[in-house]
Amino acid sequence: MEKRLATINDFDAIKKLYSDIIDHQKYDEYSPDWHKDIYPCDQDYITHINNNEFYIGIIDENIVTAAVLTDGDDPIYQKVNWKYKYEENNITVLHLFAVAVEQRRKGISKEMLDYLFEVAREKGKQVIHLDIAYGNLPAEKLYLKMGFEYTDTVDVYYEDTGDMKAVVMEKLL
Repeated sequence: MEKRLATINDFDAIKKLYSDIIDHQKYDEYSPDWHKDIYPCDQDYITHINNNEFYIGIIDENIVTAAVLTDGDDPIYQKVNWKYKYEENNITVLHLFAVAVEQRRKGISKEMLDYLFEVAREKGKQVIHLDIAYGNLPAEKLYLKMGFEYTDTVDVYYEDTGDMKAVVMEKLL
């Protein structure tokens, strides 16, 4: 799998990847609970691409996995009591981690996450934070397998879903 930073030329393919995943959520017992054109939306894709935060994995010229790494902690984590305390410039947050439905259970998640960990290390990051919708057990299991540690279950507010419970996790890099 080729892994690289996304460019604006990847916009349509990125949008299709997330659109397909959102359409498939109704068939999944567990899902990220994303909402088409709300979160993620076109402006999210464009902003993260323009900020050099969007990473993609490609197989046979098709984007099969994507994720965003942002610098500094997410404002929704202000009340989280993280186990590992670092300055903002040493923290990265993983958002929108996705694998195409037809490519799941093939080791793509592990390969992409390993790549993202390396990218974060190269940027001088020491810890990575993330949150997942409470009850998304496959995602929890994946992240624990990849070395993340459960930190807490917290109430968060998202524009697309409103108030909800989220599991927050962290991983030392």
